[in-house]
Amino acid sequence: EDSGASLFGIRGLDQFLHIFSANSVTSSSKAFLEEKLNEINKMNKDEIKAFYLESLEKGFITSKGGAGLGLIEIARKSERPIQKEFKKIDEDNYAFYMQIDLLIDSNLENVEALIPISIGENKIIHELVIKHNIVFLYKGDFSSDVMNPILSIMRQNISETGNSVGYKIFHTAVELMQNIVRHGLEIDGRKEGIFSLNKTDNGYYVSTTNYTNSDTTDFERFVKEINKKEKEELNQLYRFFLKVNAVKEGNSAGVGLIDLRRSMMTEIDIECGSDQKGNYLMIGIEIPIK
Repeated sequence: EDSGASLFGIRGLDQFLHIFSANSVTSSSKAFLEEKLNEINKMNKDEIKAFYLESLEKGFITSKGGAGLGLIEIARKSERPIQKEFKKIDEDNYAFYMQIDLLIDSNLENVEALIPISIGENKIIHELVIKHNIVFLYKGDFSSDVMNPILSIMRQNISETGNSVGYKIFHTAVELMQNIVRHGLEIDGRKEGIFSLNKTDNGYYVSTTNYTNSDTTDFERFVKEINKKEKEELNQLYRFFLKVNAVKEGNSAGVGLIDLRRSMMTEIDIECGSDQKGNYLMIGIEIPIK
């Protein structure tokens, strides 16, 4: 909840995969990291390899671990300087930003001329994450190959009890991600969208955004209608949809959203619109902590 809040992220931009982190460190850790990173960043590829082997052979161990062996290994993998910045939080603590830039295709011509994004851009991401209380953010392809690992991460961090907040977050995430699969605009075999989990004053907010392959007027009207209904009306509608879907093959998006609405009893936010890329759908729901 301050400038030292932790963050881990991966971004694919241009020809690079950028792996970055932010976390608070003590002044003694800052001194260690700064010295070690400055030392490593001055070395060329062969010097880094020699330094790594020497550190392994001599078995340097300090209170910070193996004399920064992890940092040396990172430098070996990236073959580029490790980007870093420190920002003072108070007398004894600093925000530590680190970024590793991995070239996606090392066989490209003139790779030396390729310039990765500055760590400053990911510092902005960090500031936005703190400002908007973002817990988890994903932008990209929503194929099952990607969705399954994301849901697996979430599943491992929740209680299996149906009444738990974690279970409700997971259940909501599954439904909204499936909504992208159902309505998402497919481009080059990919259905892209954005998934976000935010902390709120009352609980958590789960939302998705994507471009759609069809008109969303009826879908928007349906959501606004179920937002007007009371608990018992929603229960009746849910049972009706279950019977209909049991005998009729079709889109089950309706029953899933009714289930979310009756479980949380908070309104489902929806916004439809269009821009130069096409029609888009934004949908979200708050999960209250009771």
